[in-house]
Amino acid sequence: MNKEFNKGLFLAGFGSFWWGFFGVLYFKYITFIGHVELVVHRCLWTTFTLVITTFFFSKWRCFF
Repeated sequence: MNKEFNKGLFLAGFGSFWWGFFGVLYFKYITFIGHVELVVHRCLWTTFTLVITTFFFSKWRCFF
């Protein structure tokens, strides 16, 4: 196996662990929020994170 494949396996495993661990806490503390408000917040924060990381890594050509 090559290095990139191993890196991908590690990152996929770490992402699953991260979401499994913090996801429990996340859903516990957002039970009072409505469904629509939750979706809107997640869309806005995802867009914000996308723009910041695209700017940070200078990947605007890939973005557009």
